[in-house]
Amino acid sequence: MPPKRSAGGSGEFQVGAVAKRLQPPHEQQTGYSPYHFARLFQCTTGETPHHFVLRQRIERAQRLLAETALPLARIAGESGFANQSAFTRVFTRSVGVTPRVYRQERAN
Repeated sequence: MPPKRSAGGSGEFQVGAVAKRLQPPHEQQTGYSPYHFARLFQCTTGETPHHFVLRQRIERAQRLLAETALPLARIAGESGFANQSAFTRVFTRSVGVTPRVYRQERAN
């Protein structure tokens, strides 16, 4: 059954407008599919978008750990992690020590 047309315009335009609203934000902004965007991003920067975001989050957490006395749960949230457990897991894998040890080493 063909799409219903309203008095305001063609069915193709309406479907296109709805489809555009359903696209992820980066696809709307770049015009690339998620796969193609990730490929171009990696070719340009040498890292995947996911690794780039994680690195940015870890760098922010390192600054907060070194410069503030905020609780780890707050630093996790401020750095974009869902919770302290996820933050500790990713931080330890990336930096090689737990956030607590990192903070203690910077204090000495």
